This record gives sequence, structure tokens and C-alpha cells, in this order.
Amino acid sequence: MFPIWDVHGNVVGFTGRVLVETEKSGGKYVNTPQTPVYDKSRVVFGLNKAKQDIRKKDVVVMVEGQMDVIACHQAGMKNVVATSGTALTSEQIILLKRYSSNMNMAFDADDAGINAVDRGIDLAVVQGMHIRVIEIPEGKGKDPDECLKTNPDVWFDAVKNASPVMNWRFSRAFAGKNLSDPIEKQKIVDKLLPKIVIISYAVERDHWLQQLASRVGVDTNILREDLKRIEKKASPAPMVQAPTSVFSPPKPLVKKPVSRQEQLFERYLMAVLVSREGGSLEHVQDQRFPQFQEFALYPLYEKLKVQYTSVRSIQTDQLREFFEKQDEENLLDILMMKAHLELDDLDTKAMKSEAEETLSVLHEALRQVRLKSLELALRQAEAEKNPEHMQAILHEVQELNTI
Repeated sequence: MFPIWDVHGNVVGFTGRVLVETEKSGGKYVNTPQTPVYDKSRVVFGLNKAKQDIRKKDVVVMVEGQMDVIACHQAGMKNVVATSGTALTSEQIILLKRYSSNMNMAFDADDAGINAVDRGIDLAVVQGMHIRVIEIPEGKGKDPDECLKTNPDVWFDAVKNASPVMNWRFSRAFAGKNLSDPIEKQKIVDKLLPKIVIISYAVERDHWLQQLASRVGVDTNILREDLKRIEKKASPAPMVQAPTSVFSPPKPLVKKPVSRQEQLFERYLMAVLVSREGGSLEHVQDQRFPQFQEFALYPLYEKLKVQYTSVRSIQTDQLREFFEKQDEENLLDILMMKAHLELDDLDTKAMKSEAEETLSVLHEALRQVRLKSLELALRQAEAEKNPEHMQAILHEVQELNTI
């Protein structure tokens, strides 16, 4: 049996290794199901033990299972955590980024193991994490636990010499390919371009685009045309603008965010609520992002702003009374509980930084959504030969690009 801790060391669940597997055992491990206390998407196994070393070494070592974490800590490598067999989630990445933006990942080298973590890697890259891939030499162990039992130095060297994720992806994409065959070259491009387009940093993204162009022997501009095709395919539907009438009734609060943007918005509110001083509210400029008004928690956010403007602090008792009078389901206590569980180890300065960083990521996510929507609108205006509409769209694009 393994206790599962949250980041503060509270036991929130358990996982058990089945000693004798049968048809009814349901796999090697039996885990506590999802509960209000144990949210699998927000818990990182071993983080309570690893967080100080992660900060000190400025790198997270991510492995697959609990035994791998325990073996690494016993061997003296204490910045190691695991997702306990689930795919890496946005919430876990946000939690880990509080301690480091660098992550070295180890996983099973077979196709199933690679596919299982690929989406998690993409999520981490989108959120600005620098990912490296740990590769255990063939014959030295199938996982960190086995490798440490065979030769600890091999594991420590593998972590130290982890490959940048794009180097690793390039090696896999080009392995065994015939570069004189244009179909093979296109397959390589189709595999790597979607991974390049999600890189958060423009210089890094352009570097890998040039690397790909050089290795397949085409002009970079050709790849940029392919990039447009990929971006168009991935474009989200335009976000509906909120009604602007001041008489519009507030939207009722709902229990769970329905998008990444709302999850970020919720996390920002959590940080503001726990900080009490609410200083990060000074940096909010949502007039350029009316989409805030579409969020379920927007009424709470509005009350926070009004309260902070009036008394320069957050008074949760008054907020609670307001929502009780509105006959709304009161999520304030739930948000406070989540905030204390996830953010209590941060001091005032770190709390403010957490709120501002989350808000910055939220603004950028909304900006990108709006830019994609405007791009589609511009194409429609061009097709309709409507120069006035085109000019208005271009003006808004210019405004968004100055934020």
C-alpha cells in the first residue's frame, strides 16, 4: 500500500499493488477513486517530499510509478515525482511550475509508453515548460527502479544527460526514413510540425522550423505554408462576445470550469482570495478581454474588484453574504478550500507572483483565441469584399498585438 499525499503532506488517497493478479483484479494497481478530497488531475505523487529539492536544483524529474519515486529518493535523488500512471494534466503542470519550469521525463520506451505521455508533453510545452527526455541505455533496466538496482550511476547519468524533447522527437521522426522519397519526407514534416507550432517561445520555434527545413532539404517558407494549414486545422471556434448591457443579470455560478481559460481564471481567483491583500487585482485590465464576462465565476471576480477598490483588501465574509442573498450556489468556500490545499505553502510575495503569472497566461490564452477568431473574420470580410469591416478587424488585431 502507498499513501498518496497532496503537496502539503496530507494523505488524500491510497494506491495498492495487487500481489496475485486475477481476471477480477482490474490490473496491477488499485487506486482510491476520484473524491472531493482526492482530485487525480491536481495531485502529483511525491511532490510534498520533492518540492524543496526541485526548487534547489531547478528541475522536476518525472517518472511513471510510485516505486520509481521511492527508489530514486532512497538513492539520494529527491527531486523526483510521478503522476501515478495518469496522463499529465494542465493543473499538475501549473502546480509543478511553481517550483521549476524545467522537467526531465522518464517513461517506458515502447510505443504505448510514448503515446501515454505525448499529450502531457504537449501540454507542458504549450505552458512554457522546458522538457527533456531521460533515456535509459538498452539492457540497463526497463524503468528507474530496475536501473537503480542494477547500477545507480547509469540512472544518474541518464537524468544528467537527458535530451531536449525536440532533439528526441527529431531522432525518432528521422530514424529509418529514406530522405530521397518525398512521401517519407512529408511524413516526417507531418509528424514534427504540429510539435513545433505549439512551442511557446518564438525564437525557439523558429530554430526548430529552420532545423526541419534544413534536414528535409526544403525552403523554410514552404514549411511556413504547411504551418498555416496546421494552425487553421487547430483553430478554435470564435468565442461569443458577452452582452454589454449593464442590466444583464449575472450568470449563475457552476461547479466546474469548462475550458482551460476558465481553469486559469479559477486559479487566479484562488490566489487572490488566499492572499487577502488582493494586490494582484491592480494589474487586471479586462476591458480588452470582454470574454471574462463569459466565465461562470465572473460575478465573484466583479465583487472582488469592487471590494478591493473600496477597502484595499479582500473580505470573504462579505462576499459570502452577497452570494447567499443572490440565492446562488456558494462556491466561495470550495474555492477557498482548494486555494488553501494548493497554495498554502506560498508566502505573500510568492502568492502575488502566482496570481500575476496565472493572469498573464490567461490573458495570452484569451488573446490567442481572439486573434484566431479575427483571422477567420478577416477571411470572411475579404471574401465579401467589405473594406470597412476589414479595416475594423485589422485595427483590433493591431490593438491585441500591442498588449
